[in-house]
Amino acid sequence: MKNCFSRTNRILSTASLAVVLFLSACSSSKHKDLQPLELADFNTALKIETLWDRPIGSLGQYYHQFKLAVDAQYLYTASETGKVYQLDKMTGEKRWKVSLDVDLTAGVAIDDNNVYVGARDGAIIALSKENGEQVWSAKLSSEPVSAPSLYQEHLVVQLSNGQVYNLNTADGEVRWVFDGHVPALTIRGTGQAVFFGEFVAVGLANGKLAILDQTTGQLRWENKVGIAQGDTEIERIVDVDTQPSLLDNKLFAVSYQGRVVAYDLQTGRTIWAEDESSYKDLTTGFGSVYVTSDEAMITAYDQNNGEIKWINEDLLRRKLSSPTPVSSYLVIADYDGYLHVISQVDGKMVARTRVDVLARKCFCRNTRLSNVWRLINKSSGVRSAILADGNRFYAVANNGKLKAYKIGDSIENADNLIKVPYRHFNKAPIKKRTSKKITE
Repeated sequence: MKNCFSRTNRILSTASLAVVLFLSACSSSKHKDLQPLELADFNTALKIETLWDRPIGSLGQYYHQFKLAVDAQYLYTASETGKVYQLDKMTGEKRWKVSLDVDLTAGVAIDDNNVYVGARDGAIIALSKENGEQVWSAKLSSEPVSAPSLYQEHLVVQLSNGQVYNLNTADGEVRWVFDGHVPALTIRGTGQAVFFGEFVAVGLANGKLAILDQTTGQLRWENKVGIAQGDTEIERIVDVDTQPSLLDNKLFAVSYQGRVVAYDLQTGRTIWAEDESSYKDLTTGFGSVYVTSDEAMITAYDQNNGEIKWINEDLLRRKLSSPTPVSSYLVIADYDGYLHVISQVDGKMVARTRVDVLARKCFCRNTRLSNVWRLINKSSGVRSAILADGNRFYAVANNGKLKAYKIGDSIENADNLIKVPYRHFNKAPIKKRTSKKITE
C-alpha cells in the first residue's frame, strides 16, 4: 500500500476543494444575487449562560471537519495547525496540550484510552488520553476528511479518495479497506460511519449508503440516497456527505441534491423518502428527524412516515451548522458567529447568543462593505457542529474561540428583546415549499 498521495488523489482533492468553495460562496442559495436573510428581532424565552471560553487555534479551511469530543471529565479538541487539547469540561482549564508537527484535517474521536485525529499527510494519529503522548500513527492512502468512528477495537474512517479503512485501535493495524466509487466532482469531506450490530453504515460520494460487515469489510447491501440528475457535473453531485443516524430500528440518511431517506435497519427496505438537499449531519429527537438544507432551511420530519411537522425559514442562506439537540431544543450555529436555539416541538426561535466576538467589530449597514469585511476577516463565523453534554453545550468558532454554555431557566412573560447589531436589509422573497403538506 502506498504511503503517499498519488497524482490522481491530489487532483481529486483539488477538485473537491473547489466544489466546496463554490458551495460556500453561492450554493447556500441557488440564486447568487440573494444575500443571507437578515435576523429578526424577537423576545427571548430562554436563558443561555456562558460558562467559560478559551482560544484553541484557528480551524482554517478544514473547520467543517473538526468535531469536539467529551467524556465524564474532559473535553477534547484540535486545530488545523496540529494542536490537540484535553480540557476540564467544567472550567475550560488545560490538562494537557500537544503540538503535532503536521497539519490536521479531521478529529477528534475518543475511546477509553486514546484520542484520534486525522492529518493532511494521510495519517491517523492516536494519542494517550492520560498525557497526550503518541501511541501510534498509521499512514493511509489519502487524507482523512472526517473524524474516525469507534466501536470496541474498531476504528473506521473514510478518506478523500473514497476508501474506507478499518484499523485496530490498539496498534493502528489495517483490518480491511473498502473502495468506494468517487465521481468526477464531489464535495470536500465525508460523513462519519455509524456502527450497529455486526455492521457499519457509511455514506459515499456517489450518493449511496453502504452497509459493510464490521469484521471483513464485505458489502452487505447498499441503497441510493441521492440520484444524479442534470446536465453538468455540479448539478449531478449527490454526495452522502453526512453521518447516518439510528433511531428505533431505523437508519436515516440524507444527500446533497437528493433525498432524506428512512431505511429498515434489518432489511434495508426504504420506509419513506422525501426530496431534500443537505451536506450537514441530520439528527433525531422527539420522534423527528431534523435536517438543515443547503439553503439553511430547518425541517422536522416525522420519523415514522416522513410527514413534515414544521419548517423554520428564519435563517435562510446563513450557512448553518448541523442541528444539535440540547434538552428539548435544537442549537444551530451560522456563518456570522450566532448560536440559534429553537424548540424541537414547533421550530420557533427561543434564544440567541454569539460565539465569534470578532464578528462584532463590523457594524456595517452597507451590504457590500459587510461582505468585504467578512472576506478579509476569514476567522469569523461558526461551521463546526455544536457538541451537547446534558444541558451543557460547546461551540468553537472558525477562529478557534471555544465557548461552553448551559441551558438556563425559561423566561416567563418574556420581554427581553433580542436585537442584531446590524442588518443586511435583504428584501429577497423567501422560497416556500409547496410540494409537501405541513401537518398542524
